[in-house]
Amino acid sequence: AYYMPNVSRMSTVEVVKGPATIKYGPNNVGGAINLVTPAIPDERTGFVDLGAGTDGYEKYQAFFGDRIGDFGYWIDGLSFGSDGFKELDTGGDTGFTRNDINAKLQWVPDDFLGVPQRFILKAGYADENSDETYLGLTQDDFDNNPLRRYAASQLDNFDSEHRLVNLDHGLYLTESLTIGTQIYWNYFKRSWNKLDGFVAGASLNDVLEQPDLFQRQIDIIRGYIDSKPVASDTLDVTDNDREYESAGIQMAVDYAVDYGEFAHNVEVGLRYHYDSIDRDHLSRTYLMSNSEMVSDGIDRGNKVLNDADTDAVATYLRDTVDWREWKFNAGVRYEYIDSHFNDALNNRQSRNSQSLLAPGAGVFWQYTDQLGFLLGINKGFSPTGASASSNVKAEEAVNLEYGFRYDTEVLQAQVIGFFSDYDNLIGRCRASDSGCEVGEEFNGGEVQIGGVEAVSYTHLTLPT
Repeated sequence: AYYMPNVSRMSTVEVVKGPATIKYGPNNVGGAINLVTPAIPDERTGFVDLGAGTDGYEKYQAFFGDRIGDFGYWIDGLSFGSDGFKELDTGGDTGFTRNDINAKLQWVPDDFLGVPQRFILKAGYADENSDETYLGLTQDDFDNNPLRRYAASQLDNFDSEHRLVNLDHGLYLTESLTIGTQIYWNYFKRSWNKLDGFVAGASLNDVLEQPDLFQRQIDIIRGYIDSKPVASDTLDVTDNDREYESAGIQMAVDYAVDYGEFAHNVEVGLRYHYDSIDRDHLSRTYLMSNSEMVSDGIDRGNKVLNDADTDAVATYLRDTVDWREWKFNAGVRYEYIDSHFNDALNNRQSRNSQSLLAPGAGVFWQYTDQLGFLLGINKGFSPTGASASSNVKAEEAVNLEYGFRYDTEVLQAQVIGFFSDYDNLIGRCRASDSGCEVGEEFNGGEVQIGGVEAVSYTHLTLPT
């Protein structure tokens, strides 16, 4: 969630499902979401958005853009945050602050090398500082005050920084043939400082679930008593420090051609992608003293020190055919993913290579001017991680969707049924899980999911 772009900056949210996800990957089992920033305005425009709320909530956003001849631009600045709604026993903020500044520059020359073209450069910077924690409460304390936070969570803090640059080029060779190219780079760094338990003895889960059995430990966590300089009284605060980087280049060719009554739109795409992660999880230890956490000065070293990188090549081919009241689409996607993992603490290296061929097809029948029916089937895929053991299989599913859409000037409605048949579901251990190592992957086995979704909305014109 902390990596999710701020939706306040977006002009459109596109949800892509079914056979249309052939263009996207590799994690496309459940579809894809495209968050679209505003287009370059045709004329000078701007706005200021201010907000305030409870718990010290504040929001400031300013947007300004213009078009001057062949050039256009906009710049968007956003800052928001709050003091938080939880109540730390030792006092202090439990909220967050997020800042986000982005700019887009466009050049559409009248005649550049004799071919119509478009260049768009987008750059952005964002950061976040959040006084957040994973530490929970005993059941009795939660029942008494669910907003309480124990003294042992006073150093928990999340800090991140995000930079991005995207270059988009459109080449319009003819009215029916276009080539789009994107070059992208993302850098994300986070420092996630959080209470991880005691150096030795009972786990946090055990202490919170059985406080009567671990009375001394829960009193230290609450800040009621001071720690003794022993491992079972010493609090471990681990900085889950990570750096992520991703970069790549992709190209898509779009060709429209008519054959009699059949109108084809053929799309071919190719992408090379690289990404990496560096994990440096450093443990620091503290003693509780007068409800304050004081460093014991002992060098505890790293809990995790590893890195991974991946090279991936993806390509797809899709054809959409319009014929009378019918629209057909069919295509296929191929992914090859080659990952390397290096564990410096345990002197372990591994390599994980995987590939996928994912087809899909769909049909839409415009039965009347208002009513249409759809049917689609496609294969979804989610790869294993770079450090996954050899017996863990990639996640694969056959997805089926079917339903109808009704569209008039007053009413739009759709009812879509869906069914996903997983050959294997990947299980991933999270920080909130027990009995497994965080990040560990395992085979979840065969899974079947089915359901239906219904959406409707109306446009009413009221008399003046």
